[in-house]
Amino acid sequence: MRIEERNKQLIRSLLESTDRGDFDSIKKHYHNDFIEHNASSALHSYDGRKDVESAFHIFQRIFPKRKHIIDDIIAEGDKVAARITFIATPAGNFSSMLSQKNEYRITSTAIYRVKEFQIIEKWTQISALKELGISLDDIKRFDYVTNQTDDVS
Repeated sequence: MRIEERNKQLIRSLLESTDRGDFDSIKKHYHNDFIEHNASSALHSYDGRKDVESAFHIFQRIFPKRKHIIDDIIAEGDKVAARITFIATPAGNFSSMLSQKNEYRITSTAIYRVKEFQIIEKWTQISALKELGISLDDIKRFDYVTNQTDDVS
């Protein structure tokens, strides 16, 4: 298999795994030294693969039902560009921060750089958070409140 095809398969596999909630696969998909270049991205405030796992766990709780659809995917050398539509339903206790929609659809473009068959860098065209009208502080508050609630039960 050509390197470009293998790199595209890495991105497909990542999105399928996260849609299933298989966060153990993050170790397989993300390099230890991962860098997110979009300052508006939820992943930007995290450093390296370990913290990316934390971000994905939070998103799992906010959007338990979600799906990524790859509309286009192109690879050349160590880079993969993908136009991706994210479709998600927010958790009931988070929906108060958002408008009363049952489903959100956001289409964006991402460029990934692959090193040693893992994602080491990512650039995104837009931020899902910005499109949803929420901030990292909103997510941190949600995570704090749900963790406190989880601890009590």
